Amino acid sequence: MVTHKIFTSVSQLPKDWEALSKGDVFLQSSYLKVLETACPQTFCCYFVGVFNNDELVGIALLQRVELYARDMFRSQGVSNLKKFFRNVVSMVLKGHILVFGNLMHTGQHGYSFDSEKITNKMFFEAISHALLELKQNLKSEKGKKVRLFLLKDYFEDDTIHQFSTDLETKKFIKAKAQPNMILSIDESWKKPSDYVAAQVKKYRRRFTTARKKLKVEKKELNL
Repeated sequence: MVTHKIFTSVSQLPKDWEALSKGDVFLQSSYLKVLETACPQTFCCYFVGVFNNDELVGIALLQRVELYARDMFRSQGVSNLKKFFRNVVSMVLKGHILVFGNLMHTGQHGYSFDSEKITNKMFFEAISHALLELKQNLKSEKGKKVRLFLLKDYFEDDTIHQFSTDLETKKFIKAKAQPNMILSIDESWKKPSDYVAAQVKKYRRRFTTARKKLKVEKKELNL
């Protein structure tokens, strides 16, 4: 029987958590402890353990993010009319987002599971139940309304895309984002100037301008 449990602190994590997080440093308890203590005040982390017959077979990171539009608008030199508009919009957009993943990083650092002990479908169904349970708990226990679920962010070959149809029936919308933050290193780039030379004229000019403004000094040291 597949079940899940939501933990509200890294100190509560089961001992087998580390074994499932070996492939991703951003899921290891040492990192999660730092994230738990250093994340912004508008963030709150939750940790999900997925069990198959009481054996931990999957782990996931969820984040609750407070959304207040008032904090998104700049307040310097704002007219009374703009303040009124800002306050009205804030009342409409006020709420919370539940994130499956880590907003502090680009890439999929939200889950890991043992595919030999649980299927993809069973794991993601357990996470879906955990999200709904957390949403209900936040409403009933703290009076906080969740307005949006966010699943972020996955490469095209990620297994979660196998359930795109199921997610669409639950009114999820797929959004594509660029860039992917991955830079392929050409074998011919042996020094910084090689990389600069490989760029188009516009970016070579920007690089030169930025470097001059930095006033970088290079010195060769004898070791």
